[in-house]
Amino acid sequence: MSVFELKAKLSEQLERVESGEHLVVTRNGKPVAKLVPFEQSRKPLGSFAKVLAGWESIEIDGANWLEDYPDWVEKFN
Repeated sequence: MSVFELKAKLSEQLERVESGEHLVVTRNGKPVAKLVPFEQSRKPLGSFAKVLAGWESIEIDGANWLEDYPDWVEKFN
């Protein structure tokens, strides 16, 4: 798809990309960019297993982190 076509139909093309398609953008017939669906990079929960061990009972809502858990920042370093 040319840059000109992309500009004219941007919303439509973004919908296609959101649905999983990859779109190659060309200028003067040469590829210049590739639009691909955004993938949120997430760490698997297992990567935090050591850090979170024993923290299952912490009540998140209403906790005053600075007073109740003064060393919480150190646990994540």
